[in-house]
Amino acid sequence: MAIKTGAFKVRGLIIPLSIFCIIVFSGKAFAFESPFFTDQGQMKFARFLMHGGEYRGAAREFARAIESFPGSPLLVEAQFGISEAYYRAGRYSDSEVQFRQFVRNFQESPLVGSARSRLDELGWMRVARLPVVPLPETALKPDRGLKAVQ
Repeated sequence: MAIKTGAFKVRGLIIPLSIFCIIVFSGKAFAFESPFFTDQGQMKFARFLMHGGEYRGAAREFARAIESFPGSPLLVEAQFGISEAYYRAGRYSDSEVQFRQFVRNFQESPLVGSARSRLDELGWMRVARLPVVPLPETALKPDRGLKAVQ
């Protein structure tokens, strides 16, 4: 049985090269923490988006900070940031859920007062969004025998 030298070299190289690429690019072989991806950097980016009016992006980045750095001291600000970003984006029901979760999770935080005030505001907004029910015509007629009291 004759082996062609060129074909054998290519086939013999493809498999080890593919295994090497999978190991290297999967991130499992050289797992290390990037010194450039920190909780403070993530929060700065989220705040930058928030101040720039990119509220959906800010909410996403605050959530990413929580997922990537669960033990960070900036967790309180990140949770509040998600709630506030949803509120400013007009996603009031999501905002209300997040503010309630914030109050439950961080009862000792100085931001709890702001969160409760937003919840009160969202409660009033929910009442204002109720549909207006028209009165029946009989309620508007003056001959029902009712008199104004002075």
